[in-house]
Amino acid sequence: MKVLLVLILFTISCKSNKPMTDKPTNSLITHLEMKKNTFRIGEPISVDFFVKNNTSTSFEFCYWQTPLEKELTANCFEVIHEGEVLDYNGKMVKRKPPTKEDYLLLKPNQTANKEINLNNLYHMTKKGTYTIRFLGRPINGLPNSEPIQFILNP
Repeated sequence: MKVLLVLILFTISCKSNKPMTDKPTNSLITHLEMKKNTFRIGEPISVDFFVKNNTSTSFEFCYWQTPLEKELTANCFEVIHEGEVLDYNGKMVKRKPPTKEDYLLLKPNQTANKEINLNNLYHMTKKGTYTIRFLGRPINGLPNSEPIQFILNP
């Protein structure tokens, strides 16, 4: 009976419906910005990605599956148009475990950022409102960003 009770308690305490990256963190913040929020179809759609260390100590994370890579190698955004999540059309890479060179150190209150063009990554040819957010992944341990919106016009 004790074994069964311990097993039930263990199962309940380990179960979570949310991915690791949805948990709030006081150490790193991800943020997206656009220089403008209205574009014409076919015009480059650029988004600025930021990671800020909001603590008084240095923080290291793997930059894989973030826009901070030289070239994006995985889907790290959620792009939604009229309730439909768009498919990622970019490069996807399977790798060995990261090495020390694959980590980025952010000092206290330091920010890393990079601008990325979304046109070659997602098929965005329909007019309307789009919502985008960064999705943190277990490999980088970053939190999801808040969503932002932009509009495509003919």
